[in-house]
Amino acid sequence: MAIVAGQPASAADVNALLQMGSKVTFTTTTPAGSGWHRTLQGGEFTEFFFLSTGNVSATTTVTLDYTMPVDNRPTNKTTITAASSTTTKLAAAVVDSAGAVAVYNGHSSAAVVYIHGIYPNA
Repeated sequence: MAIVAGQPASAADVNALLQMGSKVTFTTTTPAGSGWHRTLQGGEFTEFFFLSTGNVSATTTVTLDYTMPVDNRPTNKTTITAASSTTTKLAAAVVDSAGAVAVYNGHSSAAVVYIHGIYPNA
């Protein structure tokens, strides 16, 4: 795909740039849950989603026992949006260059966590 500033872009180039990859689903045991990820814009970005069905302990960081594939990893540790509890409490999540996804439950009680984000691939 070669789109150059000031030059006409072919429909094929534009379609390739806007192409979304298929969702790759996964399940985890730590914490218990499931999610998916897919590439966006011809592989330039990754969209990531995860929902735990099991609780993460209060004020605790947990690393999901799923590693992102090499093509879906950022160059540097990158934040992605997270929330905990069914009433949307504090949480934070990151994905690192080794493909590890970690989530922090900042709520004062054990709770499920939700993660969603889009980040650039390395």
